[in-house]
Amino acid sequence: MNIHTPGPWEAQLKPLPEGKKMRDQEVTVVAPSGEICTVSTRPVECGGNAHLIASAPDLYAALKDLVDGNDSPNLHWDPRWIAASEAIRKAEGIG
Repeated sequence: MNIHTPGPWEAQLKPLPEGKKMRDQEVTVVAPSGEICTVSTRPVECGGNAHLIASAPDLYAALKDLVDGNDSPNLHWDPRWIAASEAIRKAEGIG
């Protein structure tokens, strides 16, 4: 499994420098240990992208717990369970 910066992560809106146009909005995703990344895109998408990135550790932990904690062989054929397992592998750098 790949190691990631421990959460919680949160999205913080960066103030626009003087004279910078709104189309260049930036949001920084931070953890207690420091900055994770900065998202820079159109304002309509910027916050949503940053909040999705910021939720990654929580989403990963919840999904991993859900999949690993269920031994039902019937679920292993459910397309939702398969998609969840593939998402976990992708997050771990396996798939």
